[in-house]
Amino acid sequence: MKKIKILVPAISLAGILFLGACSKTVSSQTSELYAQGLILVSEMEEMAQSEAWVSSFTGDPAVKEIVSDAGQGDFSRPKAVYELRFSEQSATSFTGQADLSGYSESLQKRIRAAVQAAAASRINAMGGAETLAAASICTVTDTFVCDALAGNTLYLYTYENAVPAMVSFVSGQDGAVSATGVLILYDGFLPDSSEEVQQFLEGFGVLVSELTIPS
Repeated sequence: MKKIKILVPAISLAGILFLGACSKTVSSQTSELYAQGLILVSEMEEMAQSEAWVSSFTGDPAVKEIVSDAGQGDFSRPKAVYELRFSEQSATSFTGQADLSGYSESLQKRIRAAVQAAAASRINAMGGAETLAAASICTVTDTFVCDALAGNTLYLYTYENAVPAMVSFVSGQDGAVSATGVLILYDGFLPDSSEEVQQFLEGFGVLVSELTIPS
């Protein structure tokens, strides 16, 4: 596995788990993406726990409180992880077109990536401007290389005593993968099962499936 950069470095067990060869089997893809997602969750946890970090972005007491509350969660191990795959209909709904044939292949890829990346913001926006602002403070991005990823996907990490986190993985050229992690701070989102996640995201154009968490 070849790491390119991590915007906010964090030494964690997740980082150790992520080190290893990247193969092209489905099980390996799940394991690699799962571990990379844990690294981003660890960084988001560190951000939420840092008063200095939060204060550098906002002086709003309400926003600070939302982030602080999230930072008190236990992100040590997910309770469940779900994979979200976006349908073609989600992309056409985004553009308002019947299909994407009027766009170049390159632009079609950007549209699909944008639809997926916007999922976390759409959920947080349901909590209002303060929730959306709080989530933006704890958003992280990363780029790494892994040939195993075939197409874009999104992982939803849920916890027993912490807010959920979404990590969007977008495949690029030559095995490059762009990952974006966002904490889900809208308290009306309670993902206790794949069925509940599917029901909540009805209208997002996603297919939800629960992943087996690698040991």
